[in-house]
Amino acid sequence: MSLSRTQLDEQLHWLETKVPVWLRAPDTFPAVFEEESEQLVAITAPKDQDYAWQQLEAIVERSGFNT
Repeated sequence: MSLSRTQLDEQLHWLETKVPVWLRAPDTFPAVFEEESEQLVAITAPKDQDYAWQQLEAIVERSGFNT
């Protein structure tokens, strides 16, 4: 069963709330975020996967990790 768009948005929000905690260990942040992202996209409906990746990229941008 795939996530609905509403469920996906809820999961994306949950994931974004975890980012500040994960950033406390910047050496492991990329691996942790990637693992969580891949798990989320794996249960996302195919029609929403591009949207999910775009939102995940935006989360990383807002985190300031790549700056």
